[in-house]
Amino acid sequence: MTKENGILSLRGSDFFLTEFPDNAYKVIEGRALVYVVRTENGEPGRRSLVCEAQPGDFIPSLCFRDGLFNNWRFCISALGSARILEIEGGSTSVLKKRFAQAAGVKHLESEGFEKVGVRKNFYSFPTENGIIYTKYFQYQETVKNEDSGD
Repeated sequence: MTKENGILSLRGSDFFLTEFPDNAYKVIEGRALVYVVRTENGEPGRRSLVCEAQPGDFIPSLCFRDGLFNNWRFCISALGSARILEIEGGSTSVLKKRFAQAAGVKHLESEGFEKVGVRKNFYSFPTENGIIYTKYFQYQETVKNEDSGD
């Protein structure tokens, strides 16, 4: 990743984490994938896709510490390559609301942008893992029954 005159250039596996809650980002060229991640010691953990941003789309910053002292950020990467303009102080409540609506986030007014974004995108992992685990054991049982002739 390179940064010149406030423009971030991303290619391939390059990514950056939003670090300042008041900043916003505008996709100038290419497509960007926006993930929510929990960070530990400044390093991103497991990612959950929030949306794909096209040229002209604005992305607010996510910098949030929850009640369990987990740090949450947006992780922005390129789909191929992308150029993204960093806008200092550009993350407004209107931008957050529009971004949340475009990403399918509901109940924004009652819970707040940060909490809803983290809950919607990250806390679905245990459910997804449980479904995969259950399907795997159902598959094993089916194979065992077919082998035994039942």
